[in-house]
Amino acid sequence: MSRVKNSILQKIKTHTLAMGIITAAVFTVLIAAGLLVTRKTMVSAGNRLGDSAATDARRILIEQTESELSRMAQSKAAVSDEKLAATAEYIRIISQIATDIKSNPAKYGAGKFRSRTRPTRKAR
Repeated sequence: MSRVKNSILQKIKTHTLAMGIITAAVFTVLIAAGLLVTRKTMVSAGNRLGDSAATDARRILIEQTESELSRMAQSKAAVSDEKLAATAEYIRIISQIATDIKSNPAKYGAGKFRSRTRPTRKAR
């Protein structure tokens, strides 16, 4: 009888050990699959986050560049306006002087100098 008890006890131990090993193997496979799925999810989320950050950075860079270009264009336009205003003032002054010379030729020595144009020849 002790031999039968030992045999039954041995079978119970063997079955219990086999069930434990099978359970551990199933859990190992499930955990490995879970880790793979988690890894894929994390990589996908990281890629989406990277793409989003790149898009945001591109948008911000474009906005900053447009702002800087606008500021530079306004500065250049202001300088051009100042130059144009100065040129208009110079033209106004020159116009006044030319009008004064034309209106008062005697005041500026007209007739004191010989004309530089040659007289025309009479036709024969």
